[in-house]
Amino acid sequence: MFSVVAPRTKFIFKMILVGISASVLIWYMSTHDTLPNLQTARALVPSFSGDSSETGSSTELAITGNYIVLDTVDMQVSLFEDEVLVGRFEILHAPDTGSSEYVPQGLYSIDKKTRTKLSTITMVRFPYFIQFGDTHALHATPQNAEGVELAEAHMDGLIELSAWDAERIYAFAKEGMSVRVKTEKVLGTNSEPKKMDIIYDVLPATSAEAYALTDLVTGQTLLTKNAGDKYPIASITKLVTALVATDVIGQGAQVLAPDEHYYTLSDLYYPLLLRSDNAVAEQIAMHAGETYFMSNMNAYVKALGMAQSSFADSSGLSPKNISSAFDLSLLAHHLYFEKKFLLDITKEEDMSITSTDGESWDITNQNVLARDPYFRGGKLGYTDEAGQTSLSIFTVPVGLEVRPIAVVVLNSRDWKHDTRTLLRWLVETTKDGAVSNEP
Repeated sequence: MFSVVAPRTKFIFKMILVGISASVLIWYMSTHDTLPNLQTARALVPSFSGDSSETGSSTELAITGNYIVLDTVDMQVSLFEDEVLVGRFEILHAPDTGSSEYVPQGLYSIDKKTRTKLSTITMVRFPYFIQFGDTHALHATPQNAEGVELAEAHMDGLIELSAWDAERIYAFAKEGMSVRVKTEKVLGTNSEPKKMDIIYDVLPATSAEAYALTDLVTGQTLLTKNAGDKYPIASITKLVTALVATDVIGQGAQVLAPDEHYYTLSDLYYPLLLRSDNAVAEQIAMHAGETYFMSNMNAYVKALGMAQSSFADSSGLSPKNISSAFDLSLLAHHLYFEKKFLLDITKEEDMSITSTDGESWDITNQNVLARDPYFRGGKLGYTDEAGQTSLSIFTVPVGLEVRPIAVVVLNSRDWKHDTRTLLRWLVETTKDGAVSNEP
């Protein structure tokens, strides 16, 4: 984030530096088959954060790298990797700000992690216990000795999350990592991400019939073509299949795979999303009951506001599986902020899974961009009716910041070229760092 409060000469110098840096980045992208890694991008496009210090509760705390933000106003935990938002989770319980045990606003660091913290007085367990600031911690919903959750067993000074969310945060957290606690709204110039004011004369040349570039942090649509029109989406469908299966089947359920062996659903995500196995998608739907499963798929996307989307099968082979670039941008936002574990799977280059009776299955990712260090997840698709389709999320430099950008491409003849062309256009067009006044 940056704030234009420096003297004019200093600001002009910054703009010149950013322009040069972004030009170098564009040259790098045009001469390399893959995008540069995030560290290279940060070196080329610096971030100018205003100086800040902990002088009051409304002051922004300057922290960099990987860190955690605990916001007890909006009741959410946000994870930042290289200063890019990579996850957001709901806080179930936090001490009231008016109580003597609330967690004061400020900057802390993680003291230690304990997979299960046991209270020797009450014999209550606190899973995924992350301690910071000596006396404060966040954890999953407490459990008794038998592992039954105790929804009302709150402890003073502790922040509670669901078991699933707490496990994700526990895996991300490291001892010594910064933890920023916010207990009241921060209204400073750096408090909210800024929308980009993009001015351009020439649109990027692509083969896609429709596309959309969306900033997932601000929700701003940056560039579109026929984004409101409906198209068959092919195997992008499988992202919704995975989402619905998580809810209606459960990750620990044993599902019969096409090879006649049983695997847990969490293992079958890999052939479903990496090799885009149509038979696996069909088996997952059949496990729940195909009619019931398809009804849930259509209800799921409607609940996300995807009004132009509907599904006839779980694999994407049907041309009746349709959506728009706008709708799929909503899906990308949901995956990035709510179901990131599925995106993490789509980044794997290869994986080996084992059936319940010991049969191994080696899987390779068909998405060549999964090897790109900018890639944060997504899915490809192809059928004769749909052409080439893709939903991809990348963290790329946009002006003075690095942001997660969803790229949706529909009915393309070359999804890889179109995706890269759109991203390179975005970096080049925003290289001067123009930002509107609207947050």
